[in-house]
Amino acid sequence: MITVIGQFFRLLTVLAILSPVLSLSTGLLKNLRHRMSSEKRMLPDLTKERLEFYDDTLPQDTIVSVGEDVVLHCEVGGKPSPTIHWLKDGERIIQGLSHDVRDDEARYEEKISRNGIPHTGLATVRSSLYLDCVGGRDAGVYTCVADTPFERITKSSTVAIEGSIGDASKKCLVKKAFPGEPARIYMWTGTRVENQGGDVQLFCRSEGYPLPAVTWKDARGNIINNSQNYKILKNGDLLIMGISWQNFGYHICEVENESGEDNKRVLVYPLRPSKK
Repeated sequence: MITVIGQFFRLLTVLAILSPVLSLSTGLLKNLRHRMSSEKRMLPDLTKERLEFYDDTLPQDTIVSVGEDVVLHCEVGGKPSPTIHWLKDGERIIQGLSHDVRDDEARYEEKISRNGIPHTGLATVRSSLYLDCVGGRDAGVYTCVADTPFERITKSSTVAIEGSIGDASKKCLVKKAFPGEPARIYMWTGTRVENQGGDVQLFCRSEGYPLPAVTWKDARGNIINNSQNYKILKNGDLLIMGISWQNFGYHICEVENESGEDNKRVLVYPLRPSKK
């Protein structure tokens, strides 16, 4: 069943796709803003913290042939902006090179904007767990854990491995003979809705060897550098300070090393704060 918040996020995605066309007309753009202001009333009480998984991206059972690569996907939405990590048989899986537990929350965001408006903190966050050249030791229960400072929800998939290890040993040896690991993004913000004037932390966590270089582009395709409005954090996240309507649209996070590259789109929607 599609929830009200889920419907709202889907509407934002459609409008963002149409935004290049709508931007050609000031009148149409004003109508868009008015419509989104009306759609905001669809949301439940945003003062309440709540999390929920979206879609069936993580099946209850995952069957993989030995030697294959598999990617487990997970998406969660709610407020404040959650983070995601993974467990295997109850033990945490470390992804990427940053093991700073403070990265388990959007700690760079101010809770009150510069104009005194509280944050909505409403977001969807996505994560992928990459299992390369699986063998018998990779079988087990994998759990997607979504966290905020107020709530934790989980969703699990049991991974079963089929086939003989000898059938894929050569294939795996060839893969593992190369010293590098391709750059891949394993956790990122899917959609972020925030009151104008607020600070927004967009997630883009990557893994790979050598350590991937991270590049962010704004909604107009321009490369983002550190400035009074933007800060690229050490963990790869982007901090937008004092968002405005100019930040509406898809921001792109790109990661690259000598072994590969990856990119993700992040939809940012600045809301006009309700009048008190």
